[in-house]
Amino acid sequence: MKDNVIYSFMSKGSAFFAEPVVEHGLLVRTLYLDGRADLFSMSVQSFLNQIVQFFGYDLIALRKQYGQAIGRRQMVPLPLLEDWILIPLKLSSRVDGEFFTGWVVAQSIVHMEEQNQYITKLYLEGNQIIYCAHRLSYCDQQIRHVALVQHRYQILHHKRKNQIKEGRLSYFR
Repeated sequence: MKDNVIYSFMSKGSAFFAEPVVEHGLLVRTLYLDGRADLFSMSVQSFLNQIVQFFGYDLIALRKQYGQAIGRRQMVPLPLLEDWILIPLKLSSRVDGEFFTGWVVAQSIVHMEEQNQYITKLYLEGNQIIYCAHRLSYCDQQIRHVALVQHRYQILHHKRKNQIKEGRLSYFR
């Protein structure tokens, strides 16, 4: 079953993060491009590790490689494919909920707006809304970091040789 969850997320997912559920503890909430949401009994770290391992990568090596591109060691966006980049953010499904580190597929972000001084509202494809415990300026910075790690990915995988693929994140439409 865990493999099916991972495969389903990789083909249609937009975000995953921990969500506290009474009498069950922390579960992984997954959001999908079609507007669907699911809860699974596993840790966010385990979910992330399985996705990264599917692509044959090592999480520590990815963070180191792409962290150098943006000058960071933590909260580093992870490009698993050229157009499928995971952004780490503190997320919650409710503005007044607990925030835990989760991951959003950068290309699924449609719009961001300031909820208040410390919380940003993220609009995702599939009419999903999640809340982020970061200022809007930090979220904008993470989007810029996505562009930098995407460029590094293209260079490492020889995608920038003669043809530059003009792609934009959906957030910049």
